[in-house]
Parts: sequence; C-alpha cells; structure tokens
Amino acid sequence: MRKCWILGALLVGGGLAADAAQEPPKPRADQEAREKKARALWEQAEQFEKEGKLAEAQRKLRELRTRCRSTAFYFEKMEEISDRINTIGL
Repeated sequence: MRKCWILGALLVGGGLAADAAQEPPKPRADQEAREKKARALWEQAEQFEKEGKLAEAQRKLRELRTRCRSTAFYFEKMEEISDRINTIGL
C-alpha cells in the first residue's frame, strides 16, 4: 500500500513539474517596451521641468515610479526620481 502512495506522489509531482516547464517564457519584447516607456516618461518629465510645468513633470515622475518599477532604467535612476518628486513638491 505504501509503495502505491509513493509511486502516485511521484507521478503527480512529476506531472506538475512537466506542466511548469512547458509554460512559455515572457517575451523579451515586452520588457524592452517597458524600458522604452520608462525612458520616455523620464524625458517628458525633464522637458516639463525645463518648461516650468512642474505639476506635469511630477505627474510623469510618479507614473514612472508606479508603472515602471521593475525596469532596469528605474533601478538606475530610483534615487534621482524620488529626489525630483520631493524637490518639485507640489
């Protein structure tokens, strides 16, 4: 009886592992699009700040912080983004 239980557990566990291995990986294009979006938001915020449109600049920086947190661009600029949001301080 015990051997059947162990065999059943191995079969079920092996099936779950096989299902997990068959899931397609996330497309790299999606991550590249997120990186481009993060860079675009940063550039827009800089432009708004130069034009004196501080509310719009802060809005873009907050969107960058919220939506692009998992990007490498955000990780590199994280401290600067937070400092700018606080400096604008609206």
